[in-house]
Amino acid sequence: DHAPVVLEESDDEKIRPMLDEEDEEEYKLYQAKISEEIAEAAKIKAKLLLEQSNYTNTSQSVSNAKKEGEQPNKRPDSLNIDSLLRLFKSDFFDSWIGISYLFRYTSPGVHDYLCNQLYTMPDEDIEFYLIELCTMLVHSRFSSTALEKFILDKCKQSVHFALLVNWLFCSSIVGTTPVAQTSEALQSKCEIAAVNGTLDQTQVSSLLELDHCNESASDLREMQSQGTLRTYSVVSENAGTPIMPSSKPHAEKPIMKTRSESEPSLTSLRDSFDSITSRALEKLDRCDYFYKIIHFVEDLGKISDMLRTVPVQFRQKALVREMKKVNQSFHAGIYLPLWEANANHYCILRLAAEDVIVLKSRERVPFILLFEAVSSDECCSSHTVHQIAKSCAETIREHNEESAKKTEENQSKNAQNDTESTTNSDENETPDNEQEQKQEDTEDTTTKVCVEAKPLPADDSEPNYKNSPFGEPFAKKQERIRATSPYGSMEGWHLRSVIIKYGDDCKQEYLALQLIGQFKKIFTAANLPLYVRPYRILVNSPDSGIIETITDAISIDGLKKFYSTERQVTLREHFLKFYVDPDSRAYKLAVRNFVESLAGYSIVCYLLQIKDRHNGNILIDSEGHLVHIDFGFMLTNSPGSINAENVPFKFTQEYMELMGGPNGSMFSYFKGLMRCGYLEVRKHSEKIISLVEIMSIDNTMPCFAGAQNAAELLRERFNLTMTEGQVDIFLDTIIEQSYDSWRTRYYDRFQYMTNNILF
Repeated sequence: DHAPVVLEESDDEKIRPMLDEEDEEEYKLYQAKISEEIAEAAKIKAKLLLEQSNYTNTSQSVSNAKKEGEQPNKRPDSLNIDSLLRLFKSDFFDSWIGISYLFRYTSPGVHDYLCNQLYTMPDEDIEFYLIELCTMLVHSRFSSTALEKFILDKCKQSVHFALLVNWLFCSSIVGTTPVAQTSEALQSKCEIAAVNGTLDQTQVSSLLELDHCNESASDLREMQSQGTLRTYSVVSENAGTPIMPSSKPHAEKPIMKTRSESEPSLTSLRDSFDSITSRALEKLDRCDYFYKIIHFVEDLGKISDMLRTVPVQFRQKALVREMKKVNQSFHAGIYLPLWEANANHYCILRLAAEDVIVLKSRERVPFILLFEAVSSDECCSSHTVHQIAKSCAETIREHNEESAKKTEENQSKNAQNDTESTTNSDENETPDNEQEQKQEDTEDTTTKVCVEAKPLPADDSEPNYKNSPFGEPFAKKQERIRATSPYGSMEGWHLRSVIIKYGDDCKQEYLALQLIGQFKKIFTAANLPLYVRPYRILVNSPDSGIIETITDAISIDGLKKFYSTERQVTLREHFLKFYVDPDSRAYKLAVRNFVESLAGYSIVCYLLQIKDRHNGNILIDSEGHLVHIDFGFMLTNSPGSINAENVPFKFTQEYMELMGGPNGSMFSYFKGLMRCGYLEVRKHSEKIISLVEIMSIDNTMPCFAGAQNAAELLRERFNLTMTEGQVDIFLDTIIEQSYDSWRTRYYDRFQYMTNNILF
């Protein structure tokens, strides 16, 4: 009944010749043995891969979960090695993927591979994710030392990175915890790497008794302060013999013995000595430059701390006096690594002591510091910035000597003229040629200064800006200081402004601004006109930082106090006063800037749950943009731990009034921007969430100190399962919830009653 079974010959049987029974049996045993060896080798290889990588195949993890009676993960956190390699070698691989997978997978194999990829990433990307790399390292997540080696290599390569890494490690040294001990050890290694640079860590030659190539940074620092750091002299041209290094100023030359033919020639000895000497001097220059910047920042923090003991009414004068003292012993040529690694490097010439400003604070004394600087052609991350600084210092020294010489000559001429005038009264009528020449030079210098005009308002004359709530425009201030500066004629001269903040942990502020910077990248890549302003910040220690100043801006609280009328001025009234004509292009452009910044910060404040949004923490600039500052409460923490501002974002009645009401075109524009921006950031939600996940391992930050999972709550706010239609309904709902919320009104009133912050 059954169909006959047809047996087909296998390919092996077709190829293999006919064998007798004995040979056939032997052949089968041979084949079986080979199969066993192949299977055993495959098992050993799989076992080794699992031990080295801790990865499991997705199907294997599901089957194991079924055996153990557990629910398989719907979203597995691991991939097999082949899949990872395909991802890492694909065109989709970028810096963000590298950093996020470096955090997710801690096995030595993939960790080393990804750390090697870090060397190929641009400096601006490494700088952007530097706090994540340092945080992962100080929390000892990896058994491999590849990440530590990479960070120390960056410190050797660039003083810019060495300073940033040094301060980030320093900010984690709190108490005697294992993290603090690890951070202290890494900070010491960072200093050694920064000082040594590209020098070899081992003794290069036995010619010299001591060349300091193996000294630690702390030893070099102590030797430098004690004056025991050995100096090196060039080869003596007369005797043709190298002069040995010595800490004594009049050390005797060593007696050269007769060389045999087997000894190296004098030329090779001289070349070797010259090489070692130049490299040692290079190391000393880096050491000097590195520690001058460290000491300068420490001195600024001490001044801010000292001002806390000064009565409030005398703090401004005390600050000016202290800045003048700093100028007297200032090391020209240093800089602050506050701006991007790929930006042009600059050298600080001197501090603008008369223009420093003490900021209002209840417990601390932050202040605005302005300094004159000159730009160079090198980028900040260049390995030669210390040489540029040395050259700049020489130029400044020569400039000061020439100025002093001219001053002495002018004084002697004036004294001679005064003597002659007593004998000849007719000479008093002679015109002062020097004064005329000085006036002509001043006019020429002023003419050469090219400063961009402030876009808004169009009329930027002196009477207007003196009566402006924004005060003197930064461009005008730069022009004024340059006209009176002895270095104003130098090419590349410019003015910079920073805020010195002492007594606050700025690490959470750093994280908030990094996240806002990520939002800005997403908006810019999608060509969306949403505006956010992620200003730069340096974290110098657990309780200090340096912040980039937002120029030509004032807090909304300060804006309302500036007009000082019996009734508080609304934002619309300010726009009418400042831009005058509501039909003018300047007014309409300012309102549009306001709406674009309001939409951008509304999305950011909702997703990151940024709180404490009173009018002292919201700035408005001269172009109409809103800029949020002070991010001490975000993600999971709130003022007083009661979450009084339990609304998606701040959206007051005066915001709506400025946009022309709920039926106005600007409000429709605002809702359209909210929709486009929210949908766009949802596409890149992991770029935001991954940064929060990595930084959440540092539970010293207030936003991670609670029991709540900040990353998971953030993921929920992205509403990734919603359709676009559902997103539209959701956005309308949160806008309605936020508009003129009683919670916002009462929190503003609370701040007014307790801190006199107007609303």
